[in-house]
Amino acid sequence: MSMSFVGRAAKSAANVRHLLASMLGAGGALLIAKFVLPPGETAAAEFQRPEGEEQQQSSDVGSSAGSSGGGSSKDELQLVQVVFRHGARTPLGKRYWPELGPKWDVCGKAFDAVPVEVLSLDGRPRPTNPDDQRQVDQRYEGGCSKGELTLVGQEQAREFGRWLRWRYHMVHGLLPERHEPGVVNARSTNYSRTIATLQGVLSGLFPGTKEPIVVHTTEEIDEILYHNVTSCRKLHKLMKGLKQQLKEEMHGEQPTHTEELQQRVQAALGLPPEDKVHWVDLHDAMTTMLTHGKEVPAALRDQAVLRGINEHATQRFMHLIAPHPDTGKHQEVLRLGMGVLLEMMVRRMEHAAAGGKSSSPRMFLYSGHDSSLMPLLAALGKEVTDWPPYLSNLTLELWKQPQGQQYVKVLYNQKELPLTELCGGPTCELRQFREQVLGPYLLTKEEKEKECLLHFLHDQPAGEHTETEAVQPGSAFPDDEAEAAVAVAAGGAGSEAGATPPTKQE
Repeated sequence: MSMSFVGRAAKSAANVRHLLASMLGAGGALLIAKFVLPPGETAAAEFQRPEGEEQQQSSDVGSSAGSSGGGSSKDELQLVQVVFRHGARTPLGKRYWPELGPKWDVCGKAFDAVPVEVLSLDGRPRPTNPDDQRQVDQRYEGGCSKGELTLVGQEQAREFGRWLRWRYHMVHGLLPERHEPGVVNARSTNYSRTIATLQGVLSGLFPGTKEPIVVHTTEEIDEILYHNVTSCRKLHKLMKGLKQQLKEEMHGEQPTHTEELQQRVQAALGLPPEDKVHWVDLHDAMTTMLTHGKEVPAALRDQAVLRGINEHATQRFMHLIAPHPDTGKHQEVLRLGMGVLLEMMVRRMEHAAAGGKSSSPRMFLYSGHDSSLMPLLAALGKEVTDWPPYLSNLTLELWKQPQGQQYVKVLYNQKELPLTELCGGPTCELRQFREQVLGPYLLTKEEKEKECLLHFLHDQPAGEHTETEAVQPGSAFPDDEAEAAVAVAAGGAGSEAGATPPTKQE
């Protein structure tokens, strides 16, 4: 049998799966999976997906395209970009959970992951990250490290990878059945938990891969997947001012509902009335413990209390990384914090829309943090009132209609995120998406380098000035709730506040 025949047969099988998934949805395709899956690949591995996904897929395949809907069977899916938070991890905050005495015995090896090779963007070996190493070296009782991806987190990552395989290989036929170099471009922040999460996602996306899949990362100074104050003095100064506002509010008179919630938390934890609750740290402690079945006081398992903790932590954190427009700093903070990533994502869509090269990636994966997702949602015009759960994900799909029009469809946690407020419909024409939705926040790498260099005596771009002041990591913030939030924002880890300097990753 010739290799060309085998290749045509494999492609034909993939086409059959694509057709059946499109016609029958995932439920029907699951019934015939055993006839078209390659040997050794189970139906469960191919099709596991979140509840309700079949209904979402039916609307994908059957709806009209363009601004009135996304992804009809006549439209062509050209490119997919996915930003996701890491999976469940152990605590990073230093408050609240130690007194409850949990043993962090929830780590280890959940499954045999596909091999990866972690390289810098220019192909050198993975750069060092002293902050990550400190976390890895800090062991908790039970054996886990600080901030380590747990068994639960590993499974979350693989399940998300399976969903990506189902949607973009089985349903839409964008990706090949097996991994091929260059088809997927994978990038992660330089932290063990985000790299391990990406490895888990790739394990679900391309199960059974034997050759290492290349994963790229970068040194902190060049990171673009979170607000990087290490490389931007101007952003550092903006966030310092926002932090001061938080501090003043924290010590001022609180709304009645905040005081009541604080009193309930203090009573549950046995805290004296003068101890103000640090909502970001408390959210981190409760999330990690409840996710892994650790005992917490009954009063803190109350749904109303948990909603209140989530609301207060989210509100404070968003004030730093995507402040309300009324502050006058919304656009500037988002632009300096996430503008380079947004510009890269738009540029990659435009490249694909122009035809690109046949060898160009069809999917880009960005493994990051909650502080990667939250400002991106804000840039899309969404009000973020809930902290993104572990493995939350934001997907940008580029589609092309038969008549040539190209549009963007956005998914958040595997469900369509309508762009009605900014585009007048669920999806958005590509040019409109660039100019009206993300335009105010786009920033090239060169523009950022210029704007982030400030004259040491003036709050203005350096321009022709040559005198600049280097950022001193960890030198600016006292140890209070605002520090925790700034540390989180500066390091891009979301509810991952702790004792490390505010310009470092948590």
